[in-house]
Amino acid sequence: MIQQGDCAPDIEVYSSTGELVSSSRYAAQVPYTVVFFKVTCPTCQLALPFLQRVESPERLLIVSQDPPEPTAQFAAKFNAPLVYHFDRAADNYPASNAYGISYVPSIFRIAADGRVAAIVEGFDKSFFESLGIEFAPHENVPAFKPG
Repeated sequence: MIQQGDCAPDIEVYSSTGELVSSSRYAAQVPYTVVFFKVTCPTCQLALPFLQRVESPERLLIVSQDPPEPTAQFAAKFNAPLVYHFDRAADNYPASNAYGISYVPSIFRIAADGRVAAIVEGFDKSFFESLGIEFAPHENVPAFKPG
């Protein structure tokens, strides 16, 4: 797997319409986050809805290792209406291989210089909280809100 500090690979994944999309499109929205997942992964079912709450959608490159139909069912079932892209099994998962992932979810935070700033495999609450902190100055997010 690529390591923190490495240059993020430029990957190409398919949109839901079949268009080939390059990660360089997201480089203009730095920092951005690349997320690899599978619909059958229980940890992914927790991580993706949480991630959508703390990260700006235009800064998320969500890559499903499943076809569009089960991915759409996942999005509906787990209330994660994100923009999904697809790393196809028929192509031997080129995007996943470029990052060298072994587990899902695998999440990579890409910094302004194009290097991997942070990596998390699985669900790490402190990682997600750090993403939320980055957006606090731009959004009306209270430091504390009692229940």
